[in-house]
Amino acid sequence: MSKIKASLVLVASTEGILYGIYQDYQLIKSQINTLKTLDALVNIWVEIKQYYEVEEIFYARGPGSLSALKLLHIFVHTLYVTSGIKNFAVDSFYFNQGKLIKAFGNQYFVKNAQGEIVLHKDLSQENKNNFTLPSIISKEDFSQPTQPLYVVPPV
Repeated sequence: MSKIKASLVLVASTEGILYGIYQDYQLIKSQINTLKTLDALVNIWVEIKQYYEVEEIFYARGPGSLSALKLLHIFVHTLYVTSGIKNFAVDSFYFNQGKLIKAFGNQYFVKNAQGEIVLHKDLSQENKNNFTLPSIISKEDFSQPTQPLYVVPPV
């Protein structure tokens, strides 16, 4: 039985790892794995390798949880080095329609009109949005550097 050629999309969030399988850049399966980040990534990879031949990985480079972003980056780049799987990145706002992203405490990351990512205090719940995967991905949208995007205040 031959495996289906596919692309994988990965987004690390406070809820877990959101992932999607895309065939010809169209979403065919999406799910969230709520295990700890590293366990979730390994679990996802073992599961999808049974049925799919992953040719590309598209991922959210941040902002978000620093440790989750670092683990996601290491995981994706390890697959590139060991298996030659190409990877592409975009900021996390691509997956939440530009809404606030949890930083820490009552601090949230926001992308302003100039495209800068800044910290914002917010106590309300109305501006937050869960991450979702688009039904179709465009490779051109994933043109950012394939390295974690850390946005933290100076200490």
